Amino acid sequence: MDHLLRRDGVYPIPLKYNAYQLQGNSFRISRNSLAAYHALNVASNVTSFYTVIFMTIIVYSSKTGSSERYAHALSERTGFASFSVKDDYNREEPIVFIGWIRGPVLVGFDKVDHRKVIAVAAVALDDNPKKGWNKIKDSNDIKVPFYHLPGWIDKKKTGLGSKLLFCFLCAFYKLQGLNSHTKPLFDAMMAGGSFYDESKLEPLILFCRSH
Repeated sequence: MDHLLRRDGVYPIPLKYNAYQLQGNSFRISRNSLAAYHALNVASNVTSFYTVIFMTIIVYSSKTGSSERYAHALSERTGFASFSVKDDYNREEPIVFIGWIRGPVLVGFDKVDHRKVIAVAAVALDDNPKKGWNKIKDSNDIKVPFYHLPGWIDKKKTGLGSKLLFCFLCAFYKLQGLNSHTKPLFDAMMAGGSFYDESKLEPLILFCRSH
């Protein structure tokens, strides 16, 4: 750069230098020629590029708190910020979505930009839903890595609709005969209960750390 200045009769004394960054490459410019450099930078049509770094975030929907708790646990393990689907967050960030299942619907998933989603975790009481996980993936148009997590039932936060559904399911299980799979579900739907298990986050944590 100094030789360009000398061409115009300017002879800077290169006693002290500062380091600057342009297009990812370090170079040095003398303090005396810094102002002239900027003028030449424009004149010679040199373009500067700025890289915007997006940080992955966790977005969750939660009814009785288990999805929220999983989101906070994942945040602690990965360093990703977590937000409720109702929060104001940067819509340009890549998203790990955690939500609860209502029938075949992953609640809140329709509120996020699917193009930004890099992984999905569904929280359900049953680790083998009647409709099956593939049906849930298809119903919600999930085309990214998919994980499922066991949740809980908090009767104090359960609405009338959910209570009626639980009564129907409990009657169905009772008629079919309770077994090792349906008995814990029956008990949880009748009186509340938890299958929450943070160890089930490990595959999702490994995925997040690889991104």
